[in-house]
Amino acid sequence: MTPREQNNNLRESLIESIKAVVLCGPPQDWLPVRIATIDTTETDSEVERTIPDAGMLNEIFGTGECSVTTNCLATEEPYGLCEMTTESLITIWERYVSQAKSQNLWYDHAVCYLQAKTRCTMEEAAAYVKEGWKMDMLFTENLEEFKRRGRKVNSNYENTDMRTENELFAEEFETMTVNDVPVLFTPLRIDRRLIPENVFAYDIRESDDGDRLATIEPAVRVNHAGTILSRKEFLMEDWGGVAIEDYNFEGDEMTLKKWLE
Repeated sequence: MTPREQNNNLRESLIESIKAVVLCGPPQDWLPVRIATIDTTETDSEVERTIPDAGMLNEIFGTGECSVTTNCLATEEPYGLCEMTTESLITIWERYVSQAKSQNLWYDHAVCYLQAKTRCTMEEAAAYVKEGWKMDMLFTENLEEFKRRGRKVNSNYENTDMRTENELFAEEFETMTVNDVPVLFTPLRIDRRLIPENVFAYDIRESDDGDRLATIEPAVRVNHAGTILSRKEFLMEDWGGVAIEDYNFEGDEMTLKKWLE
């Protein structure tokens, strides 16, 4: 990735995170703050040119548009976060982090953001925020880490049913297909550290009314219907899981050892 692409990715993450702050409820005294904007005049140069002291940022809206005062006069046309320099965006974010810490808002904001961006429950979001949320990281970076952790281990449940390899390989799993993928199913929870290489484990969430299997997710605490093992990786969508379009229990039972042969 080129330096310019890295800068663009950073800007996108900053803008997304700042917009999330607005939707979660910004802290007091976050704004105003002096900002500089990008010179949008057409040029062949790829260097980010700035207009120094462009104005005072007074308010940010959920759309990313902003109220800015220049020379003590409110601008007729709203600015956008995308028009501000990277350095200004970093300043805005750092001011948020400082105020959120001092006003004890970061925890509620983190839980709110995870729930908005994934289909996790409040309990699941709160558990992750307590264990792994990094206050100084952008919201978007924490979200990616939340998804990565879910895909890897994320199985240290207090009520994990299978805790040893003997239990895992002795279990009689039900054979089934989910979204046309052959899998093994058990209603039990499995410690992910036991899973063999090249096998993927996911939790299944059932619908709120309990009449169907609803989603495939890295980890489920509420409405947990069971665990599936697959030779194929299910690629999680942006919200952190995969919707179950169809599934079929085949009526057979098989051990993991037999299934891997």
